[in-house]
Amino acid sequence: MLPENEHKTASNPIIEVRHLKHGEWELYRSIRLEALQNAPYAFGSNYEREIAFTEEKWKDCAESRATGKESICVIAIDGNRGVGIAGGITPENNPRVTQLVSMWVHEDVRGSNVAARLASQVEGWAFDRGSEGIVLGVNTGNVRATRFYEKMGFVVFDGEISHRSACKRYYHKPFVIGA
Repeated sequence: MLPENEHKTASNPIIEVRHLKHGEWELYRSIRLEALQNAPYAFGSNYEREIAFTEEKWKDCAESRATGKESICVIAIDGNRGVGIAGGITPENNPRVTQLVSMWVHEDVRGSNVAARLASQVEGWAFDRGSEGIVLGVNTGNVRATRFYEKMGFVVFDGEISHRSACKRYYHKPFVIGA
């Protein structure tokens, strides 16, 4: 039996989903840049901006996410290749919730359970920090993401989320305590 953080498919022998570790800035950079090129609509940044980051900036970004204090980065790895990423942050205007950000899964593994595993690890981090729930934004027209989040228990809400979201549709998933 495979550990919970691994998934086996015919085309992907083992995909590991885990928190970014200290010192993995190059892996973080490679996944993030590929995601920005592949799905620029899913991010509050763009490839041109981030390709210009210095090595020091990448190290700082990766290290802050690896600590898991104010933010987290969860990655999916197929062998030595990054195939997914998701982040969790605490919005400044509402520290009682966690915002799921930068969710991306490589097209080769879409339709597997990699996206659900990435989101679940962010949810676990948020719950452990005492968050009351998760919020996220989805761009208009991203039907696949909309279906995925609804399947994961997220519901549309009219509130706002703070972290550089240009999305027009917002979702919320409250944590049910004692259920």
